[in-house]
Amino acid sequence: MRHIVWVLLWLALAPFAGCASADYSGSKVYEQARSEANSGNAEAAMATLKAGVSSYPNNPRIRLELARLQIEKGEVHHMQERELMRTYGSLLEADQVSEARASLKEAEAQRSKAIPWYTAARDHLELAITIEEEAEFIAWSSELATKVAVFFEDWKAAYDHLTKAIELGKPTGERLARWREFQAALRQKVGPDY
Repeated sequence: MRHIVWVLLWLALAPFAGCASADYSGSKVYEQARSEANSGNAEAAMATLKAGVSSYPNNPRIRLELARLQIEKGEVHHMQERELMRTYGSLLEADQVSEARASLKEAEAQRSKAIPWYTAARDHLELAITIEEEAEFIAWSSELATKVAVFFEDWKAAYDHLTKAIELGKPTGERLARWREFQAALRQKVGPDY
């Protein structure tokens, strides 16, 4: 009897303990969204995934896929921002100050458009990494979280996520070499004391 009371108490308090567990129900939502995304309909896929997050908030795969699509949307603006910043630098070197200012202003506008996408992706990835149980998916989530951390120039988080992606994803060959090179560059940004 005492054992049953403890189990019931634990079940009653578990939602308040701050630790969520993965809920893999909703796999049909995940598969539908993947199908929509693979057929080129990212908007429909995101709508499906957002509804899926509402219905299955602890499904890490739904959150991972939504984050992946949000990063893709954010990257469009981020790449434009980077190109405009290169143009800004070239215009400054050419002493074309007013054109440089216009390029900088547009770069800032593109960054502003990217921020909400990366912020939403970061939120979904943090939960996915916390509750996912399979190393392969944690590695994939960590790889994406590295991109998000780099966007926000959070070098420590980027280093930690990339390290986890390498440890759990076990990349080999050229991919491992690229990741190790990137990891070394992040290590320099973080500093020797980290």
